[in-house]
Amino acid sequence: MSDPALYALLDSLVSAHTRITSIDDVTAHLRQHPHLIEAVQAAVEATPTVIGTPYELELLLKSDPEIADYRVLTLVIRLASYDGNLLEMLDHIQDAADRHVVGESDRLLVTSDFGIIG
Repeated sequence: MSDPALYALLDSLVSAHTRITSIDDVTAHLRQHPHLIEAVQAAVEATPTVIGTPYELELLLKSDPEIADYRVLTLVIRLASYDGNLLEMLDHIQDAADRHVVGESDRLLVTSDFGIIG
């Protein structure tokens, strides 16, 4: 994927009111792993249909302090309350993203967080 695909993704994330933490790091990671561009887009597009309730999105790179140089691109879906079907909903969104990373070493992690929306 080229930068136009990355710029299109960033535009769609802005339209979806997605917060991007450390945007320079996220865009550099997406340039290194361009297959993740489609994975992020698929997850963001699947979220309103699957979640339905008010939510906020945040895209960031998470690291593991126990593993040197390990970072994973993460889409956090922040919800004001949790539903009994939350894990099933997250699995559905994760599946939408995973279809774009088959055979790749890096993937998008879809997770949730509890918080105030708005």
